[in-house]
Amino acid sequence: MTQASEPQEIHKRKRDADDAGSQNNSDRIPQPPPPQSGNSILINYLTKSSTGRLELIPGDADTFSDVLGLLNSYEGVLNRHESLAANLGAKLTGPRLLRAMEGVFEGPIIASPASPYHHQHAPISWLDIVTFARSNSDKFVLTTNADGERSCQFFLNGSQVQILEDDWRLIVNGTLDRFSIASNAPLEEDETAELATLDIVEKRLQVLIKKADEVAKRARH
Repeated sequence: MTQASEPQEIHKRKRDADDAGSQNNSDRIPQPPPPQSGNSILINYLTKSSTGRLELIPGDADTFSDVLGLLNSYEGVLNRHESLAANLGAKLTGPRLLRAMEGVFEGPIIASPASPYHHQHAPISWLDIVTFARSNSDKFVLTTNADGERSCQFFLNGSQVQILEDDWRLIVNGTLDRFSIASNAPLEEDETAELATLDIVEKRLQVLIKKADEVAKRARH
């Protein structure tokens, strides 16, 4: 009986390591993505449509220096309470009237700091002087110096300002009333242009923000 059983033992195939790991090896082979179910979107990690490499969106400030510089320029205009339309090159009526008003004056504006510790940030303009004269008529008067020369001297924005008598008369006799720019109210046509400019800028910014949000949202889902 012992000899009859030995051939049967010989013909039995021994299991090796390959047989034991055959199932695990097949699991390591990349498989196509299974069919989609529900609303979930499965990511295809195996193939891509383009042969080139997609550039990673940079996160450093140097790469976005142009865009950041442009945004800072816009922010600077808003912080200074200036017109976006004017800074973008719009031909507004107010600046044209201002240039026309400045053209009627003949003498220079002589300005010197009232204190050595005062630093003048912006030069005194004729519009500044006209505005000062309207609200400070008691200080906007003629004086005569030791040489007999008459002029108007006053303090404005931390500086001592002096203008000639002829220019003083242009202001006090109402000659500049024909220029609506001399009033404090902005011109209606300039306000209309500013609102139209703001609308254009806002829409373009919304397009950029929306596109960036779409890319980020698709990457998360």
